[in-house]
Amino acid sequence: MHKTGARSLLRGVSSLPIATGVQLCAPIAGAVAALGSGGNLTIKGFASTADEKIVVKCSPFRPHRLEPPSQEVETSGSELWEMLKTMTRMRRMELSADMLYKSKLARGFLHLADGQEAIPCGMEAALTFQDSMIQSYRTHLTYMGRGGTVKEVAAELMGRYTGAAKGIGGSMHLYKKENNFYGGAGIVGEQVPVGAGLAFAHQYRNDGSASFTLYGDGAANQGQIFEAFNIAALWNLPAVFVIENNHYGMGTAEARAAKSPRYYTRGDYVPGMWVDGMDVLAVKQATAFAKQHALEQGPLCLEMDTYRYHGTPSARKFVAVPLPLTPICTQHIVLHPIPLHLVISPPMCPLASPLATNESGHRPIDASILSSLPLLLSDSTPTTFILCAASSVLVLVAGHSISDPGSTYRTRDEIQGMRQTRDPIEHVKTLLKEHKFADATEIKRVEKEIRKEVNDEIEQAKKDDYPPTEFLWKNTYKDGLGAKMRPLEMGQPKIPV
Repeated sequence: MHKTGARSLLRGVSSLPIATGVQLCAPIAGAVAALGSGGNLTIKGFASTADEKIVVKCSPFRPHRLEPPSQEVETSGSELWEMLKTMTRMRRMELSADMLYKSKLARGFLHLADGQEAIPCGMEAALTFQDSMIQSYRTHLTYMGRGGTVKEVAAELMGRYTGAAKGIGGSMHLYKKENNFYGGAGIVGEQVPVGAGLAFAHQYRNDGSASFTLYGDGAANQGQIFEAFNIAALWNLPAVFVIENNHYGMGTAEARAAKSPRYYTRGDYVPGMWVDGMDVLAVKQATAFAKQHALEQGPLCLEMDTYRYHGTPSARKFVAVPLPLTPICTQHIVLHPIPLHLVISPPMCPLASPLATNESGHRPIDASILSSLPLLLSDSTPTTFILCAASSVLVLVAGHSISDPGSTYRTRDEIQGMRQTRDPIEHVKTLLKEHKFADATEIKRVEKEIRKEVNDEIEQAKKDDYPPTEFLWKNTYKDGLGAKMRPLEMGQPKIPV
């Protein structure tokens, strides 16, 4: 960060000495580093600047056993800009991760969270890295919010040594202990009791921080969660339990899995609050309120109502499109070849009316089909579809994870409706334009810059090395314990790689 930009980010803040060892959220930390270690700073949101302060009315809250915070949220142009950049970077990372998976550079399970960017972005706007956080396996965005980089996420997905977990954790196990992020848990709900334990540690140390434990609606019925509620309430722990309710546990709608899907009330004696998890300012306001409540009165449940656009590719819908090996231009879109491993054979299941053949003998795909394929789009407007020479081409649809059928449990209209009416990034763009902080041209320029940054970091990650061979047993035995693995001796790799 240049010093001019750093001064702009920090200008006009009120005084609060920066204690030795305090870790700040990424934009502020970068500004402090650019200017040097001295100075005073208020840790509030992503930025505290000389910009004109504005008050925005966020989405309403629904309380349980408490008085909710005000809907009037103070923000500024700088904060809104940082939120837009952060969420755009997160989404580009998720879309790029999807492409890494489809190209077989990323392996194993992959759970994407595009659509849910407002939760990690809004939460970090109200927290410091002294607050603890632990999550389920949908971790990419939370890791980035805790100070992680695109390169670290991409490298981990590709099994590289420079990844968030040295290349041995994968998508579900990203950690950043130095910023009190205790990572992704692969077992549904297992992180919730651990989150209560983190809250106990904060209470024991009396450090003025709280723990935030994130889990999904699919885990909300597990017994261990209610045990964590009970002990947190008994001991008045500074614990905030955050339910990321994207309305589908795997492929099961919440109403089919829970007799009472009002998850913010499920703690009974533990107060709770419903929050619009697609409104980043509502998330910020609720998180600040929840931290204060937890420190003063004990545990709290926050239900973040959100929506995931997709998980990973799944083969369920097909359309017959014979194509040559070269790109074709049609009146609607441009068709490009892709690797053959993405092609699936019939049975056929057309997504639209029968396709007509154009003058060149090729069958163009109507743009109406693309409107149902958010997985492949760089933004909400369909312009490009990627195809391959074959008798039929797989149409990729949205889902929970690698094993998810995608659109068999929800309609394409539902997905598009969410994109058009509740998208968190579009909401911030609207605020920036309404309050004259930016225009469409400037926003497009920034989006283009972020797209390039993300692409560059991923390309760098592709060039990084894999972990050394001894990492195969690095976390299995402490110091090897004298064990041997034919023809290897622990700690002495002899297999050429």
